[in-house]
Amino acid sequence: MNIRLLTLSLGLGAILSVSAVADPMAVVVRTKGSVQIGPEGKTVAAKSGDILQTGWQLSTGGDGRALIRFLADQSIAEVKPGSVIELSKRVREDDVTLRRVFIRAGEAAFGITPGKGKDLRFESATTVASVRGTQFKMKVDGDTTRLGVNEGVVRVCHSSIGKTVHVGAGSAVAVTDAGIGLTQGSFKDASDSAKVATPGKHLLTVDFTTAGGSKTLGIDWEGGTDNSARKFDPALFELLNK
Repeated sequence: MNIRLLTLSLGLGAILSVSAVADPMAVVVRTKGSVQIGPEGKTVAAKSGDILQTGWQLSTGGDGRALIRFLADQSIAEVKPGSVIELSKRVREDDVTLRRVFIRAGEAAFGITPGKGKDLRFESATTVASVRGTQFKMKVDGDTTRLGVNEGVVRVCHSSIGKTVHVGAGSAVAVTDAGIGLTQGSFKDASDSAKVATPGKHLLTVDFTTAGGSKTLGIDWEGGTDNSARKFDPALFELLNK
């Protein structure tokens, strides 16, 4: 290895190691196909066990998928092919720190641990969604953000208009510059508080261990079996069997 290649190798390693102590936000549980992580413009190929720092982005190619776990509350997300998400934090005027998942393009499915995730915000150019203990999808397609709820309630706010609705299980909305439109089921005009799934209904823990050089994912549901994890969007867990 010549000096130039050695310097490049060390530089890329520094992205994932030196900054790893800065502000870790999530861990890569499993990847498939092309997945890149890192600061914008300095991304590297992702692998199981890599730490995603605040301010980083994760992108997937047309053949790429990534399953990540948020360190603060064990919530999980599957980032689907052709997607770009950014992780960041914002401090409100009341000194509460919010964790932000900004979807620039593509689609992601989320499983939020019941009773947790009060400080998580899922955003696009037009949308801010907040949840507690639920499963839902967000897809950004041009100027339209589509959000569908599998379980629980998602509070959806239009970023510029300020309109806020509660979207329940089995319902979906499309958010555009013009407003929030219903595409399936029903929604209700919302106040700041939303009814959510019963805390503790599905106590979710996600962990991974090294076994023969490969990563495995374990899902433990209270009062259920591994198969009960299928209550989530099935696509969320299809990585487990590949």
